[in-house]
Amino acid sequence: MHSLIRNHNTEREIRAWLDANGYYGNSARFTKVELFAIERPGWKQVFEFAAEVKERESDQWLNYWGAVYNDERLPAESRTHIELFSEESQRAKRLEDLAEGLLTIGAARSQRMDARVILALFPLLVLVILVAALIRWLLG
Repeated sequence: MHSLIRNHNTEREIRAWLDANGYYGNSARFTKVELFAIERPGWKQVFEFAAEVKERESDQWLNYWGAVYNDERLPAESRTHIELFSEESQRAKRLEDLAEGLLTIGAARSQRMDARVILALFPLLVLVILVAALIRWLLG
């Protein structure tokens, strides 16, 4: 499904990178350009994309999946790092690596609970148990 809000700046950066790396960037057909992870307050961002891209050398259209790492604090020439993969599974692995320690976006990824989330919820769980015990004691 296409995103209702597309990230045109990231798409433009990907097109420029494709042009500089042996592809026709302006003719790339994106099926996905979406934010995958972000670090507060938003300086570091990881995007995922999928596109049909035409190679300059062979003039063939190929499907690629990609990952974009962007750190807004860095100078423009070193701010964005783009990687291209011929397999979606390769991109998925790389996205997980790039998103380490960042807030991930999306319903499928929100189902994952790591130790940090469990530790953050622990005090709330203790409070609920204590309140339940207090109510039980008062109603006696």
